Amino acid sequence: MGIDTVISLFAALGAVAGIYVKMSNDVARLKSRVIQLELNDNDTRKQLREIVDSIHKIELTLAQLLARLER
Repeated sequence: MGIDTVISLFAALGAVAGIYVKMSNDVARLKSRVIQLELNDNDTRKQLREIVDSIHKIELTLAQLLARLER
């Protein structure tokens, strides 16, 4: 093996190592983002459930008021 081949091999190995590190960082960042989005989704679902419950309470109150007015 000539010196050119050795240098090319080291350059290729360095490139592969760099790509591996970059992809590992990207995967870690994406995993973190997914977790964050899942937490936000849970919070949103909780808030929507509270809104639906409040709307049902309003509907019941309006129905009771209408029933009193019709008497």
